[in-house]
Amino acid sequence: MLRISKAFAPILERHGGGAFLNVLSVASWVNGGELAAYSASKSAAWSLTNALRNELAAQKTHVLALHMGYVDTDLTRGFDIPKASPEAIVKRALDGLESGLDEVLADELTVQVKRGLTRRGPATYPSKPEPSVAAEQHAHPIHRSAWTPSADHRDDRTRVMSPGGRIRTPVAMPPSVPQRQRHRR
Repeated sequence: MLRISKAFAPILERHGGGAFLNVLSVASWVNGGELAAYSASKSAAWSLTNALRNELAAQKTHVLALHMGYVDTDLTRGFDIPKASPEAIVKRALDGLESGLDEVLADELTVQVKRGLTRRGPATYPSKPEPSVAAEQHAHPIHRSAWTPSADHRDDRTRVMSPGGRIRTPVAMPPSVPQRQRHRR
């Protein structure tokens, strides 16, 4: 992915910009068992996608992350689980690209998993007992689950397209985090 991006970025720049759409997975955020290597590679690809987005923005090259769960393809034919249609995934990806989004969460499973990452003790970690109220009062404000930013701390590019084509703006980071280091949901 890096080599392809680096090879085509100068060509896109010469033509006034363009776009990369990086196909990722819900496995970018969860792992376990037999998916450890796959999840690690998707996590690295997600990180690279975010880095390329920042690096290539000045040349007007848009980098879109497409995350999805199971898609109804030959690979998943034997799995008795809910799957998105390839056509629905492609439509959401193209809609997100046309809307200038940074990230498309292409199905409900992906939306739920991504949302779970912001909970205390994400689903990817073993469950822990809730801290006492006294311990919570001494926690840094960023780590408190009750912290709520105001709307003026949002960057209008931090939008995601979820199933059904709804564009939403997730919770932003506090103003103490520099703009380009903010985690985009």
